[in-house]
Amino acid sequence: RRVLFRFESFREQPFSEERLRVRSIVFDPRTARTIYLGTSSGFFRSLDGGTTWEQRGGGMPLHTDASVIIVNDLVPDEIYLADDLRGTIYISTDRGTNWEGLDLSRLPSPLIRAFSIDPFDPKRVYLGTISGGVYVMNRR
Repeated sequence: RRVLFRFESFREQPFSEERLRVRSIVFDPRTARTIYLGTSSGFFRSLDGGTTWEQRGGGMPLHTDASVIIVNDLVPDEIYLADDLRGTIYISTDRGTNWEGLDLSRLPSPLIRAFSIDPFDPKRVYLGTISGGVYVMNRR
């Protein structure tokens, strides 16, 4: 078996006092210094490349099960976060400082497993749910 890539070492990057299950890691497309983490116990943000971390809420409960996080490449201050605990999506328009919940009541399953923003229309989001469906959400 041929190995294509080899890594010399692995180093743990601590972000919390307790060990949390990390479910999503996303970078701001403008800088590698801004990193977003989705964990089984909330959303964390680093503005210094992972040296320090802060847990953010600001309209979203601090304790969330952040299964998926995406950053809108066309509007990089805009972040979406799927919360499995409450079965909803939160959106931030200020890099994760403040959040607003989105209404998912019309979906057959509010548990999101994947989503992507249309690269040509920043207000169109594609959602993949646990029920097996793909849905298009158009924001006003």
